[in-house]
Amino acid sequence: MAVFANRAAEPRLQPPYQDLLASPRVRRIYLDELTATDAAAPGLTLLQLVTAQKTETPGLVAELLQRARRQSDSERAQVIVELVEELLLRRFTQLNREEVRRMFQLHDLRKSRVWQEAHQQGIEKGIEKGMEKGMTQARQEFVHRLIAKGKPLKEIAELLELPLAQVRRLAGR
Repeated sequence: MAVFANRAAEPRLQPPYQDLLASPRVRRIYLDELTATDAAAPGLTLLQLVTAQKTETPGLVAELLQRARRQSDSERAQVIVELVEELLLRRFTQLNREEVRRMFQLHDLRKSRVWQEAHQQGIEKGIEKGMEKGMTQARQEFVHRLIAKGKPLKEIAELLELPLAQVRRLAGR
């Protein structure tokens, strides 16, 4: 698949790839020619947003935000909104984050229940991952202390109620 903003953006001379490009294995997509049904996936609309004229941007943003609001998966909705916001910040470099949020009404979505739930889920997952990492690090330090005191790995595994293979990994052996 080759994706171009429009037909004019496609390079004309591509000798090393000419055979491949002429084959049916490569499909060219021109973002300016996509219809609403072609762009049913948010990813394609996001790509259109990257290359759209500034006058087309509000309509594409509104469409993406509508899709995010309709998402049953709150995490996916959050990702869509974050991607839209980041793309807009890169397109409108003279504006700061708050100005972009106001201009494209991103702040309204952030106040919605879906957004709040997704945000809370993200925080909870982050805390969970942090705790797991901390526990692994604590076990590893404990294993190293016991090894330094001369305890055999088998005995450490029994004390910590861990498989011997895991104790070996924690010991770095």
